Amino acid sequence: MTRAKVLSLFPLATITAYWLGNQAVLFAVSVILPVILAIQAFIRPNESTENNRLGDALTDLPQPKILVDLLSHTLENKHKTGLNTACIVVDIDGFTKLNTSLGQARGNDVLKRISDRIVAAVREEDVVVRLENDCFAIALDPVYKVDLESTLSVVRHIQKSVHDPMNLAGSSIAISISSGYCLGSGSPENTGESLVQAAKNAMKEARRNGAGGIRGYSSDLSIRHKTRSILNDEVTEALKRGQIIPWFQPQISTLTGEVVGFEALARWLHPRRGILQAADFIPAIQSAGLFVQLGEMMLTQSLSAMQKWQDVGHPVDRVGINLSDQELCNPRLLEQINWELDRFGMSPDRLNFEVLETVLADPKDINISNNIRELAASGCNIDLDCFGTGHSSITSLRQFPIKRIKIDKSFVKNIHIERGQKNMMRAIMNLADQLDIQALADGAEDIEELKLLSEMGCEFVQGFCIARAMPADDALTWLTSYNEKLLRGKSVEKLAI
Repeated sequence: MTRAKVLSLFPLATITAYWLGNQAVLFAVSVILPVILAIQAFIRPNESTENNRLGDALTDLPQPKILVDLLSHTLENKHKTGLNTACIVVDIDGFTKLNTSLGQARGNDVLKRISDRIVAAVREEDVVVRLENDCFAIALDPVYKVDLESTLSVVRHIQKSVHDPMNLAGSSIAISISSGYCLGSGSPENTGESLVQAAKNAMKEARRNGAGGIRGYSSDLSIRHKTRSILNDEVTEALKRGQIIPWFQPQISTLTGEVVGFEALARWLHPRRGILQAADFIPAIQSAGLFVQLGEMMLTQSLSAMQKWQDVGHPVDRVGINLSDQELCNPRLLEQINWELDRFGMSPDRLNFEVLETVLADPKDINISNNIRELAASGCNIDLDCFGTGHSSITSLRQFPIKRIKIDKSFVKNIHIERGQKNMMRAIMNLADQLDIQALADGAEDIEELKLLSEMGCEFVQGFCIARAMPADDALTWLTSYNEKLLRGKSVEKLAI
């Protein structure tokens, strides 16, 4: 008899046993048989063509439907059996980057090894499946006592097993996983699907707090996840509809007063909430995996704006565009940027790519380092953004071809009032001078701050005291007016007013 036929007899067998009042038979048909069948699917995945079609070819694990059916069956009958279950979902941290750097064949090898480690870490009767790519789910067997303590024990055992260094092609690599779990008694709905989704949501919440985390499901987590899901859907649609666009904030030379460039800053023209700054939606961009699409849009529209300003007689030397670590992992990044430059007839030196020092401090993908060096070699300028806020700024200056540092606004604020701020700024500028690197002070909001920065010899400044970020057309109007004032010989401080 096939597994499908046996499974089809569960409802009838359960009802018959319940009617007869035979608890032993009830326990056997409602709990033991499903587990045995699932284990058979795991240990004999190649027994038939049907199993091959339904199982996971890479890991030899059973299909996710078996796990979902087992969870559903236990949940539906827990009022009769008194047995509980739990679902654990684990996901490999940073696997996309790892897979890109290792190549698909070795990436698959890593997946298979981790799958084997998870299977070895759980109890023999527990069921392990691969949900998708690098995400695995485990159903805890209800024959054992399943409560918070036992579930956490299994999770920690899995974590410890997977986190042990892995030898791959003669090199030792460290792997971490983020884990989420949900007890059957805490399932938002009485179904296997809802239990798996709840554990998955808990895993995502654990990851938001850092790699290698563990998180259990709670009702408030479900509310937060739904809110994030809605925002993710909205931001995805906003990119498609062109509601997210670059606004431009000017950067000036304190020596000549001239506009030396603009920084392109993403703004969301939200139909209900108005204009949203990047900080309001970048987490959703990251969660939805849309950094690459956002970066492509920012580059294209920034080059288009530069071309328009140039055509009407107000060319801007450079535009600064932020590059995320996701974009820097793309091995074809330089090719795509060069294609856009050629399309708009711009030379590479017209672009300043701003990279967070936290990205350069620990580049987890070889493509990050390669892309930074190749962009610089092609003629593009590399700015080290938010300088001074990370833990490895000086190392980054030594290892990468940095053209300019952008001194974080936390060092600029109240520089004209606080002596410590002034001394810190002077030390940073001395460092840049010794290394022959340009320095730009970001976040100058007060005329007194601008004046002092100019007196201290800080060559470039950006901030509200000069102008806030604005749409491309408004930036052209502002630029026209500013250049006219500059021709009339106004000082930098008066130009900023």
